[in-house]
Amino acid sequence: MAGAGGVDIKTANTHLLGLWFQCLFAGAYYVYFPQCVMILRRKIRDGMSLWLPLVCGILFVLTTVSLVVEMVRGWTAFSVPDGGPEVRPNPAEFYSHAATPLSLVKNSINVIAGIISDAIIVYRTFIVWNCNYWIIIVPVLVFLADVAMGIWSVITLSETVSGSIFILSEVSFRVRYFYILTFVLNLLCACLICFRIWHLGFKSSPGYNDSRLSHVMGVIIESAGLYCAYLFVLIVTDCLGSNVFFIFLDPTPPVIAIVYSMLIVRSQSPAKPCPPPPPEHAALQHPDAQHQRPPASLEPRRRDQPRARRAHRPRTRQPAHAPARKPPVRGALRRGNEGRGVLR
Repeated sequence: MAGAGGVDIKTANTHLLGLWFQCLFAGAYYVYFPQCVMILRRKIRDGMSLWLPLVCGILFVLTTVSLVVEMVRGWTAFSVPDGGPEVRPNPAEFYSHAATPLSLVKNSINVIAGIISDAIIVYRTFIVWNCNYWIIIVPVLVFLADVAMGIWSVITLSETVSGSIFILSEVSFRVRYFYILTFVLNLLCACLICFRIWHLGFKSSPGYNDSRLSHVMGVIIESAGLYCAYLFVLIVTDCLGSNVFFIFLDPTPPVIAIVYSMLIVRSQSPAKPCPPPPPEHAALQHPDAQHQRPPASLEPRRRDQPRARRAHRPRTRQPAHAPARKPPVRGALRRGNEGRGVLR
């Protein structure tokens, strides 16, 4: 099928490239997954609820099943079938059947992973805004519409006629609407999270540099900005009617797993507030600048939390019976090693 410029890559080649990218992102996720498990195990011992580890486990299972299914589909499409040397593989014909069981499993996993990621970002927005129910009214409504559109797209896919051009069929529009709603929801939640973080002030976690670049990267991770950019590429390629859409569609589960595992690891890491560094000009203006009162925290104080009191430093007094020191007498002589008198 031709894209916007009249020349497009073949569907079979796009699925092959998509399989390569899926293996690449899945390998990166499997390398990052143990760190997420270690942090969640420590947080479970500290009394954290079990729903975040459950979500991480579900994403791991979905990523693994999707990778296995896509590898089986790739082997079936490009392997040489039995029947003699004149029989050759025909991947174009294989991928033209969009309603096969393996295709339904793969696309169902994409929809389930997208719905889970939307639920995580809505919950993250709710937590960042101090459990404010008014803030998440619109995101929850968009989330419900997204769930309905995802289920509708899978049902439409199961009814697709085999042999039709998939990108131009009716299911393509359902998938497009699903990812558009997902993009709108993630963009809305990302803007709310970014506004909240920059408004209150961003505190970098231990091990991160206190630079503007680390602050920007932290905000991108906290708001799942990378996933928003990925969804934007999916929507643009689908709207252009290009087969490049499949290159980005196949690795969707590992991309979602990587982005939201990073978000969970960062949000659930041990919160040890770093003391703000003293201003540079204060050390030049006053010699006791390090004993000045640090700036107040920008985090909102709860009503049941008492106000922090200033630390009182007790004054050291000399005991009354201690003899007073005698000031040194100028002009006194002390003997050097050579026996000469030296003035001090």
